Amino acid sequence: MKYFDGLTRKVEEKISAQLPSKFAIAFDGWCAGSTHYVCLYATFVCEKSNDVYKRLLAFRRSKMRSAKVPTLTSNLLNSC
Repeated sequence: MKYFDGLTRKVEEKISAQLPSKFAIAFDGWCAGSTHYVCLYATFVCEKSNDVYKRLLAFRRSKMRSAKVPTLTSNLLNSC
């Protein structure tokens, strides 16, 4: 587990070094069959080139266990 924690810190450092002081948070969600996916992105515009960039911050996959279709909000709250 110590190697996974070290890798996580390295990835966090690299992403935080790439992010500007101001950025937006964007959610994206989709499903394939009964499996649902939700991603959290940091999005920002490069001041020099005016290009838009996205950096993946979080990803979650969950299987449907009931007939009720979960909303994005309920999925995120249930993961806490």
